[in-house]
Amino acid sequence: MFCPNCGHADQLGAFCANCGADLSGRAIAYSRLWRRAVAQGIDLIATLVLAGAAFLFAAFLGRGSHSVSGVVFIAGIAIAVVGYPTLMHGRAAGQTLGKMALRIAVRDANDTSRSIGYPRALARIVSRLAMSVVPLLPFLNILWPLWDSRNQALHDKVVSSVVVRTTTAVAPATTPALPAATALPGS
Repeated sequence: MFCPNCGHADQLGAFCANCGADLSGRAIAYSRLWRRAVAQGIDLIATLVLAGAAFLFAAFLGRGSHSVSGVVFIAGIAIAVVGYPTLMHGRAAGQTLGKMALRIAVRDANDTSRSIGYPRALARIVSRLAMSVVPLLPFLNILWPLWDSRNQALHDKVVSSVVVRTTTAVAPATTPALPAATALPGS
């Protein structure tokens, strides 16, 4: 079987092993708000673990210099808050640890077989963070999926993404079959 998105052969699962495209041919099932909320809670724990690691690393590095530890700590927080969701949503599967656990994924709104990629994943988290400084906008952003036909939050609309249910926790990794060994003449 060939992936209609990238042409990769030897597909065994519901997702392309190369690009993460949905190969099941089923109707799109948009994620409900409760799944997104539980996944966000799991991701909050992952972010706090990363931030805690940044704190410990900064404390270790900056024993004699508070300015070094401060810079390292701020960089660690930025990586935890911005880097983690960007890297996880931008890859082919489009899933953070929380989304893997709840079997949901961030996909392109115009073609749910495609990932949003790293630039749009970064724009998605930056728009979400930017909305958090405007009064009432964070609540509107969180509640928007309740009345949206595709269950999109406002930060999803900014980058044209949707959160969909998946059949597996992650895109299955397959290894291509190796050709059978052939004997060389004279061996």
